Amino acid sequence: MTLVYALSEVFFRFIRPPPRVALVRGSQVDDFHLAEGGVPVWKFPELHRPPCSQRRPGAPRISFLGSSITYGVGLKREETLPSLVEEDLAHATPAPCSDDLAEPGFASAQQLAVARASLTAAPSALVVWEDWDPSKVYSAVGDFAFDARGRDLDARGVPVVAFVPSFVGDPLFRFSAAYEYATLALVPRAETFDEMAPLDHVCKDMLGEVQQRARVSGGKLVVLQAVALDRGFDVPRGPTSEQVIADCARQRGIPVFSIAQILADQPVEAVRLDPCCHLNAHGHALLAERLAPKLAALLSP
Repeated sequence: MTLVYALSEVFFRFIRPPPRVALVRGSQVDDFHLAEGGVPVWKFPELHRPPCSQRRPGAPRISFLGSSITYGVGLKREETLPSLVEEDLAHATPAPCSDDLAEPGFASAQQLAVARASLTAAPSALVVWEDWDPSKVYSAVGDFAFDARGRDLDARGVPVVAFVPSFVGDPLFRFSAAYEYATLALVPRAETFDEMAPLDHVCKDMLGEVQQRARVSGGKLVVLQAVALDRGFDVPRGPTSEQVIADCARQRGIPVFSIAQILADQPVEAVRLDPCCHLNAHGHALLAERLAPKLAALLSP
């Protein structure tokens, strides 16, 4: 048994099979820290463009908040939505500047934490909030954060495993790669978990706060509704959590722009990087070209 465990530990620690849930390790990112309320926030080593405060101080600022979808995973910085929107609006008067505040893996709580810091530091004429997988929520255990929705957690944020007491499970989860993987892969979500339950909090509390913070400095909030790219844009889709957030945002008077509607005339295979949700360079270029005039209209006095 000791040999089997040792071999398993070596495998999971050094081979690193694909994780079964979204997770972030502090050793693999820059600036992993806990923001207000214990919310884990991070930056990936890939370079963003310098912030507007350095590149173009005084220009109207468009702040993009989101996950790897807005960030443009797998693309060069100049090929991504924030950069292309700035380029497409270069002839506007005054020409706005795009701040890319998105990070791969971000959920709603991370977007809110970054919005708080960013809007406190400087006003934004527009804040673009990416609406994707809004029920995702992270638990931080040391410098490790994982998607904890639907899981029973103990007081330290570690998943509860039946018949394993916390004084055993906590250190194993922190220091054993094999136990960590098995816990996240094999321990089921709570049967009572409702994917739609957190959405009211996301819309009314999180979006409501960002809307108010933007308003204080004369700015506006808009929502960019992302979509799964595993089927054509014309294929009917059932109610999704993203649609719930979009409907709620509209009720609050927040403009909503749907990626599916903006790119509806395109074959999904022509604009997607993968069947999940990420656009390729062509998709980002088309989205920016068609979204930029809509944002410019909102920037007009």
